[in-house]
Amino acid sequence: MVQGVTPTVIAPEGRIDVAYTYKPAPGGLTVQQFVDDKEVQIPLKNGSFNAPKEQGVYYYGISAFWTTEDGKFSEGSSSVVFVIEVKSTKE
Repeated sequence: MVQGVTPTVIAPEGRIDVAYTYKPAPGGLTVQQFVDDKEVQIPLKNGSFNAPKEQGVYYYGISAFWTTEDGKFSEGSSSVVFVIEVKSTKE
C-alpha cells in the first residue's frame, strides 16, 4: 500500500503522535508495525509512541474504531498506513 511513497524522516526514538480529530472521538486506537509479513502491536502512551532506535525504514498501520455507547455494536472504523525512515540527524 505504501510502495513508491517517500518515507517521512524521523530521528531515532523520535516521538510520533497519533490523533483523530473526529467528533465523536474513536473509542479505540491500535498501532501496528509491519515486520516480515507479521504485525507487531505498538502500545500508545498518551496518544504517542516512539520510533525505533535503529536506523532503517519502518512500516506502520493505525486503526480507529467507533462503537455504540454500550460497546455492543460497531459504528465504523478507519485505518491508515505510513512509512518512516529512522535516520540520525547528526552528521
